[in-house]
Parts: sequence; C-alpha cells; structure tokens
Amino acid sequence: MEMTVRMPANYNLLAEEEMTYTTGGATALQAVCAWFLPFYGWYKGITAVRDYRKANPDTWMETGLDALTAHMETNTINMMKAADNVSTGLITYAARDSEYDGKRIKKGEIMALENGKIVSTSNDLTKATYRLARSMCKKDSSFVTIISGCDVSDEEAEKVTEIVKAKCPGHVEVSHIRGGQPVYYYMISVE
Repeated sequence: MEMTVRMPANYNLLAEEEMTYTTGGATALQAVCAWFLPFYGWYKGITAVRDYRKANPDTWMETGLDALTAHMETNTINMMKAADNVSTGLITYAARDSEYDGKRIKKGEIMALENGKIVSTSNDLTKATYRLARSMCKKDSSFVTIISGCDVSDEEAEKVTEIVKAKCPGHVEVSHIRGGQPVYYYMISVE
C-alpha cells in the first residue's frame, strides 16, 4: 500500500539534501565565537560554501541559479502588489516661502506629505506627525512604522509614537525606528 501526503498547492516539501539550514548547527563555543568575533562567523560561512562547492562541483552553480530564477516572475509580481498597499508619509520643513495648490507656505513651517503630495502645514511638529499618521491609517491597515530623523530626540520620538498608537485603531501595530536621516523629521510607512 502506498502512503501519500496531501498538502495545499503552495506547501513545499524539501528533500533531505535541500534542508541545508535545518540540520546540524553550531556548538555552543562556535556560537559564542560567532557572536563576539563576527569575522569567525564570516569565515565559517565562506568555508561552508567552499566545502559545498568542492563536494558538488558540477551542480552547485546550476542549482543556485535554478533556485534564484524558479519563481522570479511570481515573486516580482507579489512584491509589486505588496508595494501598492504601502503609503509613505514625510514630515519636513519649508526651506523657503512658496505656494502650493493656492495655499501659501511660509519658510520654516512644518509640511506633511503623503505619497509625495503636501497634505497639510503646521507650526507644531508633534501634531503634524500624528495627524498625518492617523489620516494615513485605513480600516485594513496593520502596521505603522515611524522613522525619526537626526533632528528629533529619542524622547520626542517616543512621545509621538505613543500618541500615534493612541490615535490609530487598536489592531494597528505602531513601531518606532531611530533612522537619523537629515531633512525629514519623520518618515512614516503604513501597511
């Protein structure tokens, strides 16, 4: 009697030789060396690749290229679809007096941009930031990432992050990253 396993169409089963990262492992000493001496980890990785190439001189290149290109088209399409679900917000300042859509913008004013377009101006950095993040959050949004720039203190960034958490729906995960970028006080990503 033949045994069969039924799995969903997108479920992958790997052969033993394909499970390169699931067998073996480092000893405690190797793990400590790799943690405290990064070059040790690099050396071990390079030698592992070299050893694999020596053991499989005829197939290592084609196997690697096959793995790279097997689903390239599908992966590219999926990445493009995922990118459509991401909105980008920027908080910066006006470098000079100007006019946009009939609205006067004064030098030094805080500008909030959503997907490259100015949506509001303000004199209050905190309000501009949380209002932009809140307006970018939709019913199906799951994540908000706030990346603070070099001109924002950690305390101020954490305060803004907490306000955004309070203003967004409860199911939305809000996180902060210290980016240190110039020009933009905050960069906001909503997925």
